Amino acid sequence: MKTFESIKQKLINKKISFEEITFLDEAISARETDNSVDKNYYPDNAIKTLIISTKEGYKALILKGSDRVDEKKLKKILGKWSVINSTTLKEKFGFLPGCVCPLDLDLPFFIDKKVENLDVWSMGAGDPKKGFNIKKEVVFSFIKNFHIVSLTYMTDLNIEDRLKLIKQVGEEIIQEDELRKLLESGKELIAYDGFEPSGQMHIAQGILRAININKMIKAGIRFKMLVSDWTAFCNDKYGGDMEKIRTVGKYFLEVWKASGMDEKVEFIWASDVVKEKDYWKLVVQVGRTNKLPRFIRTAEFMGREANGENLSAAQIIYPCIQISDIFTLGAKITQLGMDQRKVNMLAREIGSQLGFWKPIVVSHHMLMGLGKPPSKSADTATRTVENKMSKSNPDSAIFMTDTTEDIKRKINKAYCLEGDIKENPILEYYKYIIFESFDKLGINELRIERPEKFGRNISFKTYVDLEKTFAEKKVHPMDLKAVLIKYLDQLIEPVRRHFEENLEAKKLLEQVRSFQVTR
Repeated sequence: MKTFESIKQKLINKKISFEEITFLDEAISARETDNSVDKNYYPDNAIKTLIISTKEGYKALILKGSDRVDEKKLKKILGKWSVINSTTLKEKFGFLPGCVCPLDLDLPFFIDKKVENLDVWSMGAGDPKKGFNIKKEVVFSFIKNFHIVSLTYMTDLNIEDRLKLIKQVGEEIIQEDELRKLLESGKELIAYDGFEPSGQMHIAQGILRAININKMIKAGIRFKMLVSDWTAFCNDKYGGDMEKIRTVGKYFLEVWKASGMDEKVEFIWASDVVKEKDYWKLVVQVGRTNKLPRFIRTAEFMGREANGENLSAAQIIYPCIQISDIFTLGAKITQLGMDQRKVNMLAREIGSQLGFWKPIVVSHHMLMGLGKPPSKSADTATRTVENKMSKSNPDSAIFMTDTTEDIKRKINKAYCLEGDIKENPILEYYKYIIFESFDKLGINELRIERPEKFGRNISFKTYVDLEKTFAEKKVHPMDLKAVLIKYLDQLIEPVRRHFEENLEAKKLLEQVRSFQVTR
C-alpha cells in the first residue's frame, strides 16, 4: 500500500514543491471546514480524484471535492464507465478510499473545468489524516496526459441569468443577497423539496413542480426531491400504514417521470435518509434548540392548525425531522411552497445555532383552488395557504390523470369573474402553467378563436398582455376557459397515457385510488 511517507518522498525526488496538511480527524470525503493543525487547508481548493473503468482501460477524473460527476456528460465522452470499487483501488493502485494522490498515478486524466480555475489544489496524500497543497502550474507540469472537460453539472449562464431564473421560481426569496453570494462562490449548490406521499397528485405537484424544478436545474442547481414517507407516517397519512405510504410514493415517482421533469433531479426516499449515521441524534439536537410552542407555530406546513392540543406527539416531532433533512441532504437552498415558509425560517435559525448554515428559502407560489377564494385572512402567507387547492375537494384542482371530461367539468365551473384579475384561479393556470409551457405545447403565442360578433380572434405573446386585456373586459371568461381546457388536456395526456400503457404504473394508480386518505 502507498503511504503518506512514500508519496512525500516521491514528490521530493521529483523536486515537486508542496505544502503538507495535517488534519485533526480522518475523512474520506472533502472536508467543508478547516480542521487542519496548521490552519492551511482551504475547503474551496479541495479536489478529489476518482479512478474509473472504461472499455479502453482505467482513467482518472479530477473534480472539486464537493462536486458530483454528471454521468450523462461523462458517458458522451468515454462511453460506458464505472467507478472502481475499494478492493480494486487498494489492490491495483495501492490507495485507501479518499486518499488518492493524482501525482502518484500513471493514468490518462480528465480534469473538470472548475478545477482548472483553482490556483492551488488541496489533494489526497495516501493517509486519511494527511493532504498536500500544490500549485496548479506545478501539477500541470508533472501530469502530461490530460484533458480539460466539463464533468459536473455546470451551466453556461452568468450569475444574473441564473438569479433571474431562480427569482421566477421564488415568489419570496430569503435572502436574495445571500443567494447571490452563493452563486458567486462557484460551489455546487443543492436545493431540495419534499412531498408527503398522500392521495392522487394534482397539477401543482406535477406539471407546475416540474416547471419550477427544471428552472432551478437550468440555473445550475443540483436538485434533490425527497419522498417523505417518514413524515407522512408522523402525520398519520393512511392511518400510519407505511406500506400504503410507500406505494403512493412510487406512484408519485411515476407521475414525475411522465410529467416532463428534468432527468437530472435526484429522487431520495426519507426511509434511506433516516439510516444515515447520527440522523436521529440530529433530530433530537434540532428539538433541543427551542421550546415546544416555537415548533407548534410551524404546524400549518403539514396541513394542521397551530394548536398543540390537536397534535399527536409524532406530529410535534415532524418539524424536527424536516429541518434535520435539510442539513442531512446538504441543501443550501430550500425550494418548497409558501405553506412551508414558517418551518424553513425556523431552519435558518437552527442552522446557525447548530453550526450548520442558514439555508436560502426560495418559496414558490401555491396554485389556487378552482373555487371561489374562501379566505379572508389579511396575512398574505396565511391567505395563500388557505386559498390553495385541496385534495379533499377533488373539484378544486386538476389531477394528473384526470380525463378530458373531468377537465372540462372542473374548468367550466371554476371561479372566474369577468374583468376580475385578483385571486382568479383561471388566470393563475394561464400564468403559472400555460405561458410556461409554450415549448411543450408547440406554440409561440396564446390564440383565442371566436366569431366576429364576439370580437374576432385574438392572440397573446405574454401573460401580462392577457391579464390587461381581461381586466378591460375584452376577453370573456368562457373564452379563457375553452382554450385552457384544450391546453391542459394536452399537458395531461402524456401522463394519462403512461398510466394506461405502463402496467406497473397502472397497477400503482389502481392501488392509490383504492386507498382511503386520512387527514
